[in-house]
Amino acid sequence: MHARFDGMAPGCMRARTKSGGCGLVKPDLRTHWGTSTDAPYPPYPLHSSYPPYPCPVNASTRRLIILRHAKSDWNAGASTDHARPLNGRGRKAAPRVGQHLRELGWVPQVVHSSDATRTRQTWERMHPELGGEPEVTFSRTLYLAGEPEIRAVVASLAASVSTAMLIGHNPGWEDAVTELSGVRVSMTTCNAALLTLTAPTWADAAKRSGWTLEQMVRPKEL
Repeated sequence: MHARFDGMAPGCMRARTKSGGCGLVKPDLRTHWGTSTDAPYPPYPLHSSYPPYPCPVNASTRRLIILRHAKSDWNAGASTDHARPLNGRGRKAAPRVGQHLRELGWVPQVVHSSDATRTRQTWERMHPELGGEPEVTFSRTLYLAGEPEIRAVVASLAASVSTAMLIGHNPGWEDAVTELSGVRVSMTTCNAALLTLTAPTWADAAKRSGWTLEQMVRPKEL
């Protein structure tokens, strides 16, 4: 059973275990909901298919942005799902999210994205406001992908990378955030999950559960 994360509750966003940042995330529900036994979230411990790992001595903080594409246009007459473009709402949301990520200091050095039209356009609209000069890769592997593909990409990241962004689709992206962090989230279009983990390498980080969900960025809240 997973906890659920629908907003900006401080007890959920930055919850860490007693081991200092590793292991399963165990938010202190009393921070936001008090001590009532009828709190709207299930009890802990959280479940994950990946076991927690101890903190290594030479660990570094890995930062991962999991971004769902902006709102697409179902009435655009695209010949395939892969070719569907953004609609007006999506074209406006992407730069707002990019600007907010820049203000938060979450500018990626590497971007891996699905090669669908709507994910490409999300990045094209976002990048001018986000800034930076990241290495960008568009891949069919991430089209309608999920947790296994995300873990494979994360494992391949270079040691010099501290912040990476992955752009893709639901339900895979939403499910992946839940599996990585142990916190159930709702990811509507152009939502970004900001995750951190202390690990010596990205390959090590890719094997783990217990990522900390630092924040959800949602265009409707900006």
